[in-house]
Parts: sequence; structure tokens; C-alpha cells
Amino acid sequence: MGLHILLEVHTDRGEEELIRIAAEAGVGVYPVGRNWQEPCGRQERPRIIVGFGGMREEDISEGIRLLAAAWFGRC
Repeated sequence: MGLHILLEVHTDRGEEELIRIAAEAGVGVYPVGRNWQEPCGRQERPRIIVGFGGMREEDISEGIRLLAAAWFGRC
């Protein structure tokens, strides 16, 4: 347990690719796919867990900035 958010990412990329890209940017995020049960088939968009427990506010902001740049080319 810890503090985290669940992101549903609007992209054509898959969960594993998003996690790999985040790791290459120095940000650790976690898969949801293997722990998630969809009531009616496969999920349309990847879902990613982003943990932030025990982090400083500045580090959270920086992590979000890094993810946006890595996943969407934004700062």
C-alpha cells in the first residue's frame, strides 16, 4: 500500500511500452493490466499506476513533467 494514482492514458501505445518509456526517462511506474479485470472484454486504453508516497512535492512535479515529455513530447 501507499499513495498512488491510476492513470488511463489516451494513446495508441500499450502498457508495457509506456512503462519502458517512463523507465528510460528515469520515472518508475507500474502495470495495472495483469491485476485488472474488465467486465466486458479488453480495456481500450492502457492503465498505469503512479506511486508518490514519501516523495517531496518538487519531485512529484518533476516526475509528472518527465512523464509528459517522454509519453507525449511535452514539458
